[in-house]
Amino acid sequence: DKGVDGDEEEEDEEEEEEWEKEEIEEMEEENLEQEKDGVVQSEEETNGSTYIYHMFPGRKQQISILLSLMGKPLEWVTPALYVYGHTGVGKTLVIKNIMIKSQVPHAYVDMIECYSPRILFETILNQLSGTLPSSSNSYIGYVRCDNLPQFIRELCQLSTTQEWNESSVYIVLDHAERLRKMEPTLLPALLRLAELSNLNLCTIFISQLVWEKYATSTGCYQPLVVYFPEYKKDEVLEILSLDCPSEYSKDFYHTFLTSLWNVMNSISRDISELRHIRDLLFPIYCEPIKSGQATEKETWKLWRHIEPYYKNILPRLYIRESTSLNWIKEHNKGERVLVAAKDPALPSSSTEHNLPYFTKYLMIAAYLSSYNPVKTDRKFFSKGKSVKGKSKVVRHHKEELKRQLIGPRPFSLERMMTIFHSITEEDVIPTACLYSQISTLVSLHLLAKVSSGDVLDVVKYKCLVTFEVIREISKSINFEIVRYLYDYSH
Repeated sequence: DKGVDGDEEEEDEEEEEEWEKEEIEEMEEENLEQEKDGVVQSEEETNGSTYIYHMFPGRKQQISILLSLMGKPLEWVTPALYVYGHTGVGKTLVIKNIMIKSQVPHAYVDMIECYSPRILFETILNQLSGTLPSSSNSYIGYVRCDNLPQFIRELCQLSTTQEWNESSVYIVLDHAERLRKMEPTLLPALLRLAELSNLNLCTIFISQLVWEKYATSTGCYQPLVVYFPEYKKDEVLEILSLDCPSEYSKDFYHTFLTSLWNVMNSISRDISELRHIRDLLFPIYCEPIKSGQATEKETWKLWRHIEPYYKNILPRLYIRESTSLNWIKEHNKGERVLVAAKDPALPSSSTEHNLPYFTKYLMIAAYLSSYNPVKTDRKFFSKGKSVKGKSKVVRHHKEELKRQLIGPRPFSLERMMTIFHSITEEDVIPTACLYSQISTLVSLHLLAKVSSGDVLDVVKYKCLVTFEVIREISKSINFEIVRYLYDYSH
């Protein structure tokens, strides 16, 4: 009996060992499967992030911060992000591509188009539900949403019908500074939208302003802030080099972009503007190569060919005097825009010529303020009769340079407005609308605001247009500007 009992115990022990081995093997297989899934998932994430890094040079740090804050789709995200920076630094484009590559439910809304809370709520719900108002559905959206409580209810109901499975949801609001002009309770509610809806939701605000400009009297939730700095020279050249034509070498294309940057650096660093100028001038830059007059290495010949266009055409291109299509048509026909720029008698559809009536007088007053000495204002613009007395004889030396050659001088706003009221034939009331035209001229790069080092409370400007342009503007309103210019009066 003892021998039989011993055999049974040995058999039980062997069965237990086999059962333990089977469990260990099953656990190892599960671990291997999980590791494989993790490796595949990490490879996909790495490939996606690598693609985004390559697509946006100079934005690796900002992309890494955004990806780390977003985490994986099933992880809980921060309730609100605030992304800000100057225009043309890639804020919107980077966030859009991250959303597409991450394949997460998201809605992108431009606040310029959504001027009321109702339009904002309905646009978000339409995008998250996949509803596109069109002729097939009589342009009816997902649901009519008039207020914030209804929006939160519809958002919670949408989360159950769309089967997001606790995946993170993103709402991107571009030009978020427009929210400051809406209801005061809207911005704090959007910042706490994840808390109010109890969803794994993140609201991303994109703006050009710093977050301190959004300070409210009631207070609100502080979002995490991500800053996009302006591009450096090497980063701009790397971005523009991504569009290098296949028929030219990268070194040759980089040489052209370097010359473009050296010319445009003081005017604009905006990527969109630089691309616009590049696409128009690069075919002209390559003309000597196509005609056999130069090679890619003879940069001095190519520069001599393109230099007149940089000098005379660049201001017209920057303020969009002519569209890109018209530029290409004129160049293909052989009607050089360079000739039109040199000859002011030729007809032109310039932006300056389409200015409002009194804005043209403001431009003339600014030009006279820049090119006339202050001591001549009484001579040219005094409407009253002055008592004649002994006047000093002013002798002009032959070596004296004309002010037209020296360039524009800074002037104060008070002096420009005094000349403006003197040259206008009507009595113009100085209203806020009139003064807003000065800001418009600055935004069009017809005037430039210059800082004064010694006097901080006086804003000074400088006129940027040429004499040919101001003469055309004067002709359009029958104003003889030559009579009021110091260079032509003695």
